[in-house]
Amino acid sequence: ASRQVKTYVSNEKVEQNPNEWRSLSWEVIKEATSILGEKAKNIQYITVTTSASCLVVLDKNGQSLRNAILVSDTRSIEEAKMLSNTVEFQKIQARTDCKSSPDLMLPKIMWLSRHEPNIFQKAAHYLNVGDFLTNQLTGAYATDTNNALKFHYVTEEQSYPLDLLSALEIEKNSLPEVRQQGTKLGYILPKVADELGLPRKSQFVLSTYDALAAVVGNGAF
Repeated sequence: ASRQVKTYVSNEKVEQNPNEWRSLSWEVIKEATSILGEKAKNIQYITVTTSASCLVVLDKNGQSLRNAILVSDTRSIEEAKMLSNTVEFQKIQARTDCKSSPDLMLPKIMWLSRHEPNIFQKAAHYLNVGDFLTNQLTGAYATDTNNALKFHYVTEEQSYPLDLLSALEIEKNSLPEVRQQGTKLGYILPKVADELGLPRKSQFVLSTYDALAAVVGNGAF
């Protein structure tokens, strides 16, 4: 099953509404479980695979504060340049060869801080679209290691760049917990499982973003 999502485009700005992602995803899942009928009782696992680097901003109650800034949005090009000039980023770049560009998450958050300070002050969680839907299904704030790289996660240390986050006034706890692909985050929330026609025993398995999932799904390795 599928649904079309509305995209809001204005020059360099490209946005979508996270609440629409949820409502349409729910429609898709309910349609699929309805078609399956009694066979839906056999569903054991569910996962989410989406685009990467789409910034979702939530408040302390888990409510969306604004439209999501998509990966193709380029409004934070100035912030990306500013980030590349920071000592903290240059130290990370020397070790990981990472870039600073508007398609990644930290420049987007920097743009938010500079241009929408009221939203920035209220922000309690910065997520990708897949992390957002994971939260809606399980209540967890979690991401996989590949999605975490979009926040400049340092794989060899298994940590976000704490000095860099501090310099940008971004709280570490506002970023999702990083887990390995294949991790079982637990059962689908009972209320959500009932609403979607899923068994309450269905477990959520963390996967990764679309491009990498496609490579695995195609049997390329």
